[in-house]
Amino acid sequence: MNCKHLKIRSKNYKKYIYCDYLEEEIKFSNCYTCKFKEYKEYKPMKKKSSSLQKLEKERYSIIYKDFSKCCICGSIKNISINEVFEGSYRKKSMIYGMTNPLCFTCHRKFHDDMEFNKKIKRQFQREFEKTHTREEFIDIFMKNYINNWNLNNFFAFIVIFHYKFSCF
Repeated sequence: MNCKHLKIRSKNYKKYIYCDYLEEEIKFSNCYTCKFKEYKEYKPMKKKSSSLQKLEKERYSIIYKDFSKCCICGSIKNISINEVFEGSYRKKSMIYGMTNPLCFTCHRKFHDDMEFNKKIKRQFQREFEKTHTREEFIDIFMKNYINNWNLNNFFAFIVIFHYKFSCF
């Protein structure tokens, strides 16, 4: 840990160490042996609300029943329960059972690979729509991940559209 008076400044694009207490440029070794050294007080992290703790404790999945192994690769090491819809939809994801068990590697892949991420979100949307409507899903999560238009349908539409209107 560093002294709370220790600052790193720059002058003419060159960095140097400055002491606010002594109000002068110093060497790092001088700070180490300084008799005026004071440490910053760190505040503890804010605790989670009791309602969020309860939701996390009672997480379930509408697809996966076994949270002891990764749902992608089957690994049993470093398993964490992941909310499929993150950010402001995390709480709703826990309420509606949109969670899955992932190992560390698959969890990284879920957040780094957007195609993989969308594939899992589509899977959960399909499962959700077995008991609810698509409109309910969109009202809750503000997005539709199941795209009814695939690339082949789009090209077929363009060809038919072009054929119909170019014959005149």
